[in-house]
Amino acid sequence: MTEEIPSPPPAPPPPAHHPAIGDTVRDTRSRRVGIVTNRIGPYVRLRPLLGGPEWDADPAQVAPVGPAELLSARVAEVNERSRRAAPDPPAGTRLTPAAHRTPPDVGGG
Repeated sequence: MTEEIPSPPPAPPPPAHHPAIGDTVRDTRSRRVGIVTNRIGPYVRLRPLLGGPEWDADPAQVAPVGPAELLSARVAEVNERSRRAAPDPPAGTRLTPAAHRTPPDVGGG
């Protein structure tokens, strides 16, 4: 006769992350990284790293961001903004070095 070994109890769920205002977190639902700016009712308000429209996230669906993920998110956001801000020049257009210079200040002051 063999003795049945009881199975261990299930592991408790990980503790909910309660981010503080100013924390950088990943919203796992939207897969975006943002900075906590406020708590509104049961939600946290997040702002994109480089500014922009804020969104609400469920605190149970946000996770802290490590240094590598933060750097990656910042680079991705900068790249996205540069793609939106600078359309490609028309085909056949040649850019000269002067085209990249900032025009002189005309304000006189």
